[in-house]
Amino acid sequence: AYDCVFLPDGKHVAATFHGGHVEVYDVATGERTLELEGHGGVPHGTRCVAVSPDGTLLVTGGQDAKLIGWDLATGTERWSFSSGPGCYQDVVFRPDGRVLASHVTSSGGDKNTLEILDPQTGEAEVFDMKFSVWSLAYAEDGTLAYAGDSKWIWVGQEGEGAKRFAFTRKLAQTQVTRLEFQGGGLYATT
Repeated sequence: AYDCVFLPDGKHVAATFHGGHVEVYDVATGERTLELEGHGGVPHGTRCVAVSPDGTLLVTGGQDAKLIGWDLATGTERWSFSSGPGCYQDVVFRPDGRVLASHVTSSGGDKNTLEILDPQTGEAEVFDMKFSVWSLAYAEDGTLAYAGDSKWIWVGQEGEGAKRFAFTRKLAQTQVTRLEFQGGGLYATT
């Protein structure tokens, strides 16, 4: 599995796979309760997954350059979004309920973006980034951390307009693949 997330009920986990699909499992029995197919097959794996706080929407991002919003009650696709060629590396739900996703065209490359999406419609605001963002994390107080192929983990509160993600606080660390706020601390995997 590329990525996984516990659903808010604590009884199920959703996992993404190289074959382009997502599977939801009952944690107690190990039984697969749902399979979602929408990101194609090999080599277009499903790279990232996030679940809404109310447990009704699952958002997946893939190497096929698509984000898909899934209705967990029915197992059907609510919406699909793509900002162009590339791969979605990470997706999280923001404190305001919208979705934040990182889209990478090429590592350190041409057009890498952060995208804020409406969870009901999939409509997006797209923000250009100067480097590839591989990981996103929010703390309970709304602090955002993001990192990737730059030499830093960027940490701060979102601003407005073009400077929305222009944070001044940075922590020295390269090639970060996963970030997580836990127990008042920020943890990074490289």
